[in-house]
Amino acid sequence: MLAELSRRRVTVSTTLGVNEIIYSSDRFDDVVLPGDQVYIHPQNLRALRSLLPVMSAQDHRRARDAMPKVLEFARRLHAAGVPILLGTDGTGGGPAYSRELQLHARAGLETWDVLRLATADGAAHLGIGNRTGRISEGMEADVVFLQSNPLTDIARARDVGLVLSNGNAYAPADLLGALAGSSEK
Repeated sequence: MLAELSRRRVTVSTTLGVNEIIYSSDRFDDVVLPGDQVYIHPQNLRALRSLLPVMSAQDHRRARDAMPKVLEFARRLHAAGVPILLGTDGTGGGPAYSRELQLHARAGLETWDVLRLATADGAAHLGIGNRTGRISEGMEADVVFLQSNPLTDIARARDVGLVLSNGNAYAPADLLGALAGSSEK
């Protein structure tokens, strides 16, 4: 199956973070930390909590036991050359996206591969790789400046120091303030 997916260039969106949330829905606040929930619109957060499956303790144990198999499947997809689209079904950015990067690294993908999936490969899959997704002369670029090196620990991808978007620089607190203002609407 993996060889055929690779041969046909079938793109797979792994959404490992969603799997983790569903498999651990009895411990939602341990998976999506309360401090990270500020990145989720309040209506989306309420909807997410209301849609989480209600399972018995035994079902939760069995579901959590499946997560290593999900990670192994993601690793095998990548090793077979199946195009992977890295993303989430959630807010699409912030801690949820960082968690998605971490889970792919935990699955066994090399850090550089995870970062490439999150940038150039993502743009290519969206059909805009000829104008964005890489830093190069003439390319469009919103740039996230990190305070620490994600190559030493992919979790550091969430240590955002500055965001440059459309020629404007934003501190994370500025963006969170704008987010808080929009959630009241």
